[in-house]
Amino acid sequence: MRARSLLGIAAQAEGIRLKWLLGQQARFGLLLAGGAFFVLPALALFHVAAWLWLERHSDGMQATLLLAAADLSVMAALLLVALRRTNDPVADQARDLRRQSLAAIGRPATLLDALQTLPWQRPAMRLGAMLLGRVKGSRARR
Repeated sequence: MRARSLLGIAAQAEGIRLKWLLGQQARFGLLLAGGAFFVLPALALFHVAAWLWLERHSDGMQATLLLAAADLSVMAALLLVALRRTNDPVADQARDLRRQSLAAIGRPATLLDALQTLPWQRPAMRLGAMLLGRVKGSRARR
C-alpha cells in the first residue's frame, strides 16, 4: 500500500510541475506573438524616421551604421530578457517531492510492497515476487 501512495504522490507532484511549466510556455508564446504583432510596424516607421533624421545631420553611410548599432543593442537587451528563467518555488518543491517518492519506491521493502499489491496475471511474475520476499526475509534474519 505504501508504494501506491508514493506513486500517487509522485504523479501529483509531477502534474503540478508540468502544469506550471505549460503555463509558463503558453504565457511566453502569447507575449512573444503580441509583441511581434505591434513591434514590427512601429519599428519600420521608427527606422525610416531615424534614418531621415540621421541623414540630415550626417551622410547616408554613417546614418545606416548608427541605426544598425542601435538595432543590435536593442536585440541584445531583448534576448537577455527573453532568456531569463524564473523559478517557481512550488514547482521546485513538487519536483523534489517527486524525486523523493520515486527514490523511496526503489528501496527493497517498498519494491516488495509494490510487487505484492499489483494484480498478477503471469505465474512467472508471481514467482519472482515470492522469491524477492524470501530474499528480503533471509536478509532480515542476518
